[in-house]
Amino acid sequence: MTRLRHRHAAASRPLYYYFGYQAQAVREGKWKLLVATEARPTPRPASLRWEHQPNVFENQHRLLAAPELYDLAADLGEKNNVAAAHPEIVTRLTARGREFDAAPQRDKRPMQFELGPRPPSPGAVRTADTDLTGFRQP
Repeated sequence: MTRLRHRHAAASRPLYYYFGYQAQAVREGKWKLLVATEARPTPRPASLRWEHQPNVFENQHRLLAAPELYDLAADLGEKNNVAAAHPEIVTRLTARGREFDAAPQRDKRPMQFELGPRPPSPGAVRTADTDLTGFRQP
């Protein structure tokens, strides 16, 4: 019995989704709110994947003019935006997200990038013999 009670309590706590310093979504119980996003995070985090597939970043981090709300109990694939039917939930989750996000935004520090080996050119494959001693210049 104790396990179920704690499991239920944890499931009712909100979850906050971030990309870098940018809040992306708030989930509470069966509801998931994708927050309105006016601009992509800057600076864009470094990733070999994005350097070789430039549209991946833009496709994964689309801009939203208005928040979107999904009932994950009925729509796990997030196909039906029900924000218009539940404005009170949109308002509540938006407020929770802003309240939670205040501290990270206030305390954020500039991202630090570590210098490392140059990425391979598109289509190139690294092998065990590849010389990785060359580092990118700042």
